[in-house]
Amino acid sequence: GGCIGCSESTRAATGMRKISRNSRARTSAAEEFGGAHTDALRTEVLEHLRSEYCGIFPNCAEAYERAVEERWSLVVGADFLTTVDDIAMPRVGARILDIGCGYGTFVLACRLRGYEAIGIDTSTFELRIARERLRAHGVHGDPETVYQAVAGERSSFAAGSFDVVTIWNTLEHVPNTAALLAEANRLL
Repeated sequence: GGCIGCSESTRAATGMRKISRNSRARTSAAEEFGGAHTDALRTEVLEHLRSEYCGIFPNCAEAYERAVEERWSLVVGADFLTTVDDIAMPRVGARILDIGCGYGTFVLACRLRGYEAIGIDTSTFELRIARERLRAHGVHGDPETVYQAVAGERSSFAAGSFDVVTIWNTLEHVPNTAALLAEANRLL
């Protein structure tokens, strides 16, 4: 995970383990995403990434494909969820907040597993894609409530609202990490 151009340094800086997919059965992009929307949304996401990052990173075409794969894959979401299970051991129905939810993979994996997960992000493009993924999977919850346009360091959730707060591949993009971490702590 991490930025298209800095995934290894992000892993090292955050202590996140490298994701291994070797032992997991893979599903097609259509199965992971929920069917017919896959090709059109995937193309839209690739075009968005090209417009945002063109010329910034070397090997752009490869990097875009890898970034989309990592952000779509429910295998990746499930791997992140396994990490949360190992560390926090949340109960079924636990409330989980994912700050910087992006395309919503982790929140979707949590909801498919029975957690009451909510994702927040400031990217309206990524939130729109996350909401469409939720609809495509037929997962319970209003997409506008499940995926909210909120800055992580300034949420309006009540203190103690969540059992688990995650911040995957986000800290390196936040100007005031101390404020973000303080807010995450307040929400626990």
